Amino acid sequence: MTQDASQQGSLSSGGSQQGSLPPDASLSGSLLLVLGRPRWWLLALAAFLVRGGIIVMFLPIIILPTPSGVANVFGPAVTGLALGGAGAELIALIAILAVGATVALVAGNVLGAWFEATLVGEIIDDADGDGLAWPAEIPPGRVTEAPAWRGATVRLVAHLPLVLALVWGIPTVIEAGYAELVLPGELVTPLAIRIAARVPVTVALILGAWLVGEVVGGLALRRLMRGANVPRALIGATGSVIRRPVSSIGLLVRTQVAFLLLLVPALLGSGAGWDRVRILLTDGIATTADQLGLVLALVGFIGLWLGGYVLVGLGAAVRAVAWTTWAADRWSPGTVPTGAVPG
Repeated sequence: MTQDASQQGSLSSGGSQQGSLPPDASLSGSLLLVLGRPRWWLLALAAFLVRGGIIVMFLPIIILPTPSGVANVFGPAVTGLALGGAGAELIALIAILAVGATVALVAGNVLGAWFEATLVGEIIDDADGDGLAWPAEIPPGRVTEAPAWRGATVRLVAHLPLVLALVWGIPTVIEAGYAELVLPGELVTPLAIRIAARVPVTVALILGAWLVGEVVGGLALRRLMRGANVPRALIGATGSVIRRPVSSIGLLVRTQVAFLLLLVPALLGSGAGWDRVRILLTDGIATTADQLGLVLALVGFIGLWLGGYVLVGLGAAVRAVAWTTWAADRWSPGTVPTGAVPG
């Protein structure tokens, strides 16, 4: 009895230390948990795609315009803006882009929140069975069903710093783009990289604001799933990151690196497969051997592309489980999820 009480006291006194697994253990435990649950792969993949990931997955098969093509389309508008004037064409272009981006953003976030809430709910239910305890200010008990609009709300509010960063940084990026179109330093490096190299601080600020919004929004959604309201979910998520900056940054780096290690090969593989198909189509199909080669190339491309989606779904699911385990401030005495160890 004394030994058990001492052990429980030791575990309880761990406080915030127990609130996050060592990042490596969290990722390995998350992988073990995810491997036997392909449904989680599908939910995580769907959430990733509707929140903008579909654009990323199509990048290997999209022929990007050349700098001269971009200059021909946007040159007059950008020139007018750089010179301080905004004509009717520029105003119409900005309005169309703003409306389209707003509709896509809202729809993507609502759908993404629904997929993510479904996934997180199943993860929390599973974690409850393994003895995962949650912060004291969050009501205990079975996971609650958070409407998609609430999940989308915390996601959007968490990205307000990104909005501010974009408002501040977009004029600078436009100026850099104009300079690269008019007087490029060199033409070997892709245009986007050359523009980013001109304004590295702006790009870093925008990227940092996006990552912070992703972390806070994701943690807030997990608190919603435990019954917290929107303001408390956002405040609690922000407080968790502030209280444990090293742990949160460490897990962010590891989860993003692990995800990229799956995403990048998926993109490179599908891109290589598509290049082969495009070369065969460009050279022409003159013989039976050419037709067979084209069929094999198409089958290979489709296999690589679908395989890429599988890898991305796996990586997104592992990331979701890792952050869900991190969201708990402590472990119940004597119990830990499968594949993990207490911190």
